[in-house]
Amino acid sequence: VHDTSTAHPAGVCLDFPVGGTESIIGALVRGVTKHRGCELMLNTHVDELLFGEGGGRCTGVRLKGGRTLRATKAVVSNADLWTTRKLVGEAAAPALAAELDQRISRLERCESFLHLHVGLEASGLPTSPSETFPAQWAVVSDWEAGVDAPRNMVLVSLPSLLDPSLAPE
Repeated sequence: VHDTSTAHPAGVCLDFPVGGTESIIGALVRGVTKHRGCELMLNTHVDELLFGEGGGRCTGVRLKGGRTLRATKAVVSNADLWTTRKLVGEAAAPALAAELDQRISRLERCESFLHLHVGLEASGLPTSPSETFPAQWAVVSDWEAGVDAPRNMVLVSLPSLLDPSLAPE
């Protein structure tokens, strides 16, 4: 077992949001929907970002099926860089398309991985993190192969050690 702390520079820490990642989503939803006329649309497939004259500002989206939604102030998205680039037409926003292409060229894309969330009956286990029972730890078979090598790393996170509200009674 290799301690993941040796893979991070000094001063780097592990943080989990109080209430879990759901609390971040809840705050974002409240931040959007508290404004009159703002709407949050989930599971809505966007085919294209629409831009005003000259492509300087995103003014709306075209949904799968052809429906168009126009924004008066902003279009907010959680799409990654690669997905966003696919949504930006070269002719519609040439400067943004070029900027996204440049950013993509500087990044090395991480191979896919499996992120499994599991709940365990934890009676008898520690209820707070310690040196012998940390809130996050990893097993790496071969550091030379890299953490993204197939079947080379298992990372275990126990956020309920930091925020007991994440564990059901």
